[in-house]
Amino acid sequence: MARCTPTRTLAPFCVQRMMLQDATRTQAFKAAIFAICPGKVVLDVGCGSGVLAVFAAQAGARRVVAVEASAAMAACARAVVEGNGLAERVSVLCGRVEDVAEAVDSLLRQANGGAAALVDVIVSEWMGYMLVCENMFP
Repeated sequence: MARCTPTRTLAPFCVQRMMLQDATRTQAFKAAIFAICPGKVVLDVGCGSGVLAVFAAQAGARRVVAVEASAAMAACARAVVEGNGLAERVSVLCGRVEDVAEAVDSLLRQANGGAAALVDVIVSEWMGYMLVCENMFP
């Protein structure tokens, strides 16, 4: 496996790359998502590269809303979603989930035909590897 030397700008990409290269981890997420997401409305909190949101859409999720705090990773997730032809069913929002709650609610209400902003499934892999690698704790 190639080493990725983190810098302040590249750190999010390095972390994502290392997680994606863990085939056992990635396939376990994919199998679980394919088992539970068909026909569901899915919220991906801390979507990173967008791979879990893409899996949910590929599994047949009715709608996926993905939220990512890092602007660089949100842009990457959008590119991954668009590159897989899933932009019609997957929306990527940039910001902390608590800061974009109104936009999330709006997308969820649309997904539910104007009804309550509810989700069927929440996916989130916020720990990365070794618990603290993504600097999520102050």
